[in-house]
Amino acid sequence: MHIYTKQVALIASGVLLAGCVAVPAPGQASTCSPERECSVTGEMTVYRGVPGSVATVTLPDGCIAVALSNADYVRYQKRRALRVRVTGIAYEHGAAEGVVSYRLRDRNVATGICSSALVIYASKVEPIKRK
Repeated sequence: MHIYTKQVALIASGVLLAGCVAVPAPGQASTCSPERECSVTGEMTVYRGVPGSVATVTLPDGCIAVALSNADYVRYQKRRALRVRVTGIAYEHGAAEGVVSYRLRDRNVATGICSSALVIYASKVEPIKRK
């Protein structure tokens, strides 16, 4: 009964605060929701390691972790600050104290590189030419 009361209080608080949230610009990490398609544009950096790797995309409101395919890790691992548009499904980032990496579907994802609460399981990475 005690847990149920806390859940109701948290839901009520979230509903009350929902009217006070600023609407972020498209392509920011804050526009992505877990288990929904997300598309962000920013500078990507790849971090390769064992047992997991991860890429990050730097955005105006922070960074977001990206789980790339093995082919994309090879393709982009030596390119720093590459401007890209990444599209894929966003998932809650599995970061927890003492966890170095975890498996997201068929990809190992390293933790601790970006403080993002989400990781995008990239289905498409498009380099953007600088003007």
